[in-house]
Amino acid sequence: GPVCVSSPELPFALKIVDDHYAYLAVSLGRDAKAPQPRKILDRVPSSGGDQSGYNPPWVGDAVNNVPSDACGFFLGEIPAEGRKVLTDALKLRVCPRTFVIHLRRQDRGVALSLSLNVDKGGAENLLREDLEKWRLQGIDALQVRFPGLRKEPQALTQLSQTLNSLRWRTERGSVRTDVLIPDQTWKALAQLLKRASRTE
Repeated sequence: GPVCVSSPELPFALKIVDDHYAYLAVSLGRDAKAPQPRKILDRVPSSGGDQSGYNPPWVGDAVNNVPSDACGFFLGEIPAEGRKVLTDALKLRVCPRTFVIHLRRQDRGVALSLSLNVDKGGAENLLREDLEKWRLQGIDALQVRFPGLRKEPQALTQLSQTLNSLRWRTERGSVRTDVLIPDQTWKALAQLLKRASRTE
């Protein structure tokens, strides 16, 4: 059977199902209690396929549509506090409530598929417009927010190339994108995050 690692002292819970499936649950809410991640894991699949217990429909759809060659899979609900941060930082008129991410190894990089789900029908069009606007202005906005990033021009160039290749599309109730992120861009992103942490 599956092995579950959890403790009241740990901010996460880990469920190892078999050689191919493992689930890590973490709560991003500041007021979250330690047992909450364990409760979440009690409701995820105990085998590689079927769902167990009740989950919102979007969770079932996400888990059942994980690509067979995925090397990473993340889903979650963005806490109210996190939605406020995203809304302010990206100047969004509509903030997604939940997200689903698939990662697949491909051509010396990682193919990332991201789905952002909104609450209200039709809101996905506003979100797509705002995300597209941020895509075009993102590098400049990051340099204004973190002036130290200007000391990493090569990393900024690589990140800019990836943003330029990104395209948002709307589906019913969600905004989605698929982008190939080369290994070098992951390294560049790590450099920028390190630099931003020093200037925060």
